[in-house]
Amino acid sequence: MHQPEDLETLFCAIHNDTEHEISRLMSGFFQNAENSLFEIAYATRDQQHQRLAIETMRSLRESRQQLLSKFLHHLELDKVSWLSIDVASGDIPWAYETARQMADKCFSHFGGVLKIIAEYTAKANQQPKLATQLPIHPTQISTHFIRACREVAINQAALPVLQDLFGRFVLDRLGHLYGRIHYRLQQAYATHRENA
Repeated sequence: MHQPEDLETLFCAIHNDTEHEISRLMSGFFQNAENSLFEIAYATRDQQHQRLAIETMRSLRESRQQLLSKFLHHLELDKVSWLSIDVASGDIPWAYETARQMADKCFSHFGGVLKIIAEYTAKANQQPKLATQLPIHPTQISTHFIRACREVAINQAALPVLQDLFGRFVLDRLGHLYGRIHYRLQQAYATHRENA
């Protein structure tokens, strides 16, 4: 696609766009998560569920900046995955199964475009690339979220609720980002073929 010296620039720009978009979605996640937890707290008669929702709201407020910072840090580290067959988040298998379950719905919607993005990435790198190895794959993004939650010591009992909300307000809204990345790689490949 591009000459080797252009690859880093191309994928750095794509990843910067990814970070910006996911950061924007995370702002919506925090706002909607608090509203959803408030509704859960006051819609249930189960005092245990009510306490958990209120405690999760409090914990999320207190850890918001730290959670966002750690999540985006892990996402930034995954930038190298564009130019490598390695996956930066692959060293934490304890999070993988939960992340995969979180990502299933998103991948069922966007799996086709992710496979095309992987094909373009493979052509650019001249080495095989699976969709699951992309740093924008929902399993990778979910892994970063799970990891950040553990690092800021989010209440373990609250994690299933937060993971569901993350799926609704972040993963399910990645379609526009995937579309932009697909278009950008498609244009880059077309330009490369014209200049070949």
